[in-house]
Amino acid sequence: MKNQYFGDKNDLYKFDLVLELMEHVPGLSQFVYVAMLTPADDSGHGHLFRGDAGGRSEELRAWLAERVEWGERDVNHLAAFFESKAYRYRPFIGHFTDEGRGAYFARVLEADLRRSLILLDPDNGLETRAMRRGLRAKYVLMAEVRNVYGRMDASSLLVIYQHLPREQRDVFFDETARRLRQEAGVVGCGCVCPDNQVSLFVVSKTAWRSREVARALTTYGGRVRVTHCCPALLSA
Repeated sequence: MKNQYFGDKNDLYKFDLVLELMEHVPGLSQFVYVAMLTPADDSGHGHLFRGDAGGRSEELRAWLAERVEWGERDVNHLAAFFESKAYRYRPFIGHFTDEGRGAYFARVLEADLRRSLILLDPDNGLETRAMRRGLRAKYVLMAEVRNVYGRMDASSLLVIYQHLPREQRDVFFDETARRLRQEAGVVGCGCVCPDNQVSLFVVSKTAWRSREVARALTTYGGRVRVTHCCPALLSA
């Protein structure tokens, strides 16, 4: 995540999915946002959402647009949006570096991983073999996914933000799910792809939780505009 991106279309995608899961998957009591915040760059990314919300939350779309219009592109403002919700919002927004990543994830305590939806929000997504050392802070390592996933309780869900590479979508989704199972021990995994640029992987720990997530993603994919919805890439 970068503050220069805050309020863009990808924020609408990711936080709308959070709203959906928090409302429709039973037993979740807190949203834990691991922002993995990195410094601004000259990428030119951070495009705003144009047109209607495509079935997504109009409240969220309007609020994000207002932050951009008022020059408030700072992820710390997100607390104001979630303060009215019936669940706890627990953000981790300190600046993220490759050298300090161990200490960063150590701040996420056991209490933060109980009945929680945890969103990992790296700039690019899961680590790849081709990532350059100077850009490692843009990725979440599979060891970090394994650590958070292993410590969260059976009721919790882990959501991972992922930019899409230039390869066939179905192949990428299946390969990512396979990697999550083999390298992080993931039991259940679904995926939503709002457009042809980003996707959101939702992972769970038990068969019953996987079924609840699959039902929620199926309903969500039928209600909002998405290019792909894969409710059960993995199941127990």
